[in-house]
Amino acid sequence: MSDSVEFWNEAYIEYVPYKIPESDFAKRNEYFLNVIGDVRGKSILDVGCGNGELSVHFALNGAKVTSIDYSETAVQNTLTNAAFHGVEVSAMQLNAMEIYKLDQTFDLAVGIFILHHLEPFGEMVESLHKVIRQDGRGVFYENNSRNKILMFFRNTVVGRFGVPKYGDNTEYPFQYRELKMAESKFPNMRLTYPQFRFFSLLAPYIFKDNVTSDRITRAMDRFIYKYLPFLNRYSYIQILDMRK
Repeated sequence: MSDSVEFWNEAYIEYVPYKIPESDFAKRNEYFLNVIGDVRGKSILDVGCGNGELSVHFALNGAKVTSIDYSETAVQNTLTNAAFHGVEVSAMQLNAMEIYKLDQTFDLAVGIFILHHLEPFGEMVESLHKVIRQDGRGVFYENNSRNKILMFFRNTVVGRFGVPKYGDNTEYPFQYRELKMAESKFPNMRLTYPQFRFFSLLAPYIFKDNVTSDRITRAMDRFIYKYLPFLNRYSYIQILDMRK
C-alpha cells in the first residue's frame, strides 16, 4: 500500500462525530447505496472505513459491520462515531492488502475511493476474492483514469497555480489495467457510471470558483449522461460491482 500512515492520520485527526440524518446520507450517496441494495442481516466489510460514516449507515440499517483502515486515527474515529450513533461496529487497524488475515468471509465488501490506493492491485483482488463468500459481492465507488483530458489537467495543473491538491503524491486514479485485473477474478463484475463527471471537474481548473460556470458545466454533464451515454465510460466516477 503506497500511502503513508502519517498522511492519513493527519487527514482524519480533526474529525468530530455528528448526527447525520439518514435521509441526507442516503441522498448524498444514493447511486452507490442503490447498487448495494438492502443490507439488513448481511455481514459487511468496510475497506478503508475512514471516519466510519458508511459503516455506521450500514449498522443503522441492520448489517453486521467489520471496518478496517490503515490509519489508527480513522479506526478510533469509526469506533467513536458508532458509539455516538448507538450502534456496534467492529473496527481495527489493518492494511487493506492483508484483509485475508481476518480469516472470515463476508456477504459484502465495500469501499469509497479506496481501490486506487492499493498496490500491487493484483494481490488486492486476490485478497478480496478470499474474503467475499460465494454469491457475495464487492461494491466499490471509484474514480476513473480513462479520460485523458482530465488526467492531463490532473498531472499538470493540480497542486499548482492556486489549484488545491487532495491526496498524497503517490495517489493515481483507478486504471483500466486494474479493471481488467478485477474482471479476471470476478468475471461477472458489473460496471456502472452513476453520473457523468467531466465538465464540472474541469471547470475549477479554468474558471476557479465561478458559480455560473459551475451551474453550466453541471448542466453539460447531465446532458451527456442522458443523451450521449456511450461517453459515460469517460466519467471520472464509476461503481465496480464484483459478483462472486
